[in-house]
Amino acid sequence: MSNLSKRSTVYFEPNIHTALTAKAAFCHCSISYLADEAVTMQLIEDQRWDARMQTHGDGLYEVRTNLQDRRIGRVLFCTHSGHMVLLHGFVKKSQKTPKSDLDLAKKRKREVVNG
Repeated sequence: MSNLSKRSTVYFEPNIHTALTAKAAFCHCSISYLADEAVTMQLIEDQRWDARMQTHGDGLYEVRTNLQDRRIGRVLFCTHSGHMVLLHGFVKKSQKTPKSDLDLAKKRKREVVNG
């Protein structure tokens, strides 16, 4: 546990606890970690940081910002251990996010998660 952590007791419904226990065993992580990730993602969702944020599934998100010369910058990110991890930034030239950019971000996300 990091020195920034605060301890809380959380009570789960039995079926939720059973599912979390199984997922924690499968992922080789703690129930606390899974709960922290779920709460973090819910807070991100609740914030709706900007209408210009979208999800690509599997915990991969894209946020955009306007740059000079009417260009739009994009950053692909994930969350890990309660932190936002920036995986890849680029200037998007089309409506659809290029597969090569998504693949690179997914590869980097795997490296972050797997160490």
